[in-house]
Amino acid sequence: MFFRALVASLAFTASIVGAVDSQVIDTSSQEVAGSISARQNYLGYNSQGCYAHGWMRTLNGIMPINGNSLIPNDCIHECNRHGYTYAGIENGIECYCDWKMRANPTPVPQSDCYMACPGNNGATTCGGPGRMQIFARSPAFPAPYADPRGNGHFLWGCYTDTIGSRTLPSFILLLSYDMTVRRCTMQCQQAGFWYSGMENGNECYCGKAINPTGQRVALGECDMACTGATGENCGGANRILIYGQGPGPN
Repeated sequence: MFFRALVASLAFTASIVGAVDSQVIDTSSQEVAGSISARQNYLGYNSQGCYAHGWMRTLNGIMPINGNSLIPNDCIHECNRHGYTYAGIENGIECYCDWKMRANPTPVPQSDCYMACPGNNGATTCGGPGRMQIFARSPAFPAPYADPRGNGHFLWGCYTDTIGSRTLPSFILLLSYDMTVRRCTMQCQQAGFWYSGMENGNECYCGKAINPTGQRVALGECDMACTGATGENCGGANRILIYGQGPGPN
């Protein structure tokens, strides 16, 4: 009788231990899943995968960030703070932002973005050589706007531009992180130029006339945000957004 009672007691104890063990395992799994979900949805940004690009990067604007301690959330935070919909990490230490993906990047296996992030001892990866890990925000931020009267100047339009034959010949300023329409138009006016133009989001050109090699194109071809004011339009790749001190063509 005593033996049967002992066996029953041990079986009951084992069932409790088993239940507790399984409960602990399930709770742990939920916690892990929750932490992954939180990392993937930081500030509304979610991973879009790993992409390969050519000479033109998938995301245009580079952020001044300490690469020696970089983790994905650092880059996402900076892009979100500046009003960019997309954040991207490359080469383990570089952070890029943009309001759209450019140049038809090629999706590649996630294993191509293999470089360890230095900020958390390699627990996450931060892209690779020529490979960018991209995150996108939902809802998206608005596209940059070309103000018809930027800093009191008149918008003349978007023009083609080439290195060999600049549409506005005088290069004034390169501001990788702080270009605005106001800064460029003011610099050109103070230097005695009638025209000012922004290109690539961070370049400022001036001129007393528009070179006829530059052709006026659809305004939508100037589609890069200013590095110092992401709501403003500062031209595009081989596209210069030109302002004049008087009204331009219709």
